[in-house]
Amino acid sequence: YNQTKLEVKVIAASSRIEEMNQNENGFEMIVRGPEKMKAVARLLCHKKPIEAKLNIGNKSEHISWEWHEQSQTILLNYIHSSTEITKLVVKW
Repeated sequence: YNQTKLEVKVIAASSRIEEMNQNENGFEMIVRGPEKMKAVARLLCHKKPIEAKLNIGNKSEHISWEWHEQSQTILLNYIHSSTEITKLVVKW
């Protein structure tokens, strides 16, 4: 495994991460879990994010997140949907 220096990496998550994509503007993850269950994820992220959103179906809303400068990690707080695709979108 050859990790690039700027690659986003999941450290821990209470969800099943089904897909993760990264680009120059940020990253997206499709997550799965029980309906309306509170969930968290911590990711190594070498750029400080400016926003985080939760997209469920065609609805989008800002979510609570915390940046930890020393470890360069982001903590995301969100709620699952079991009926539609749940996607986390983080921009930097």
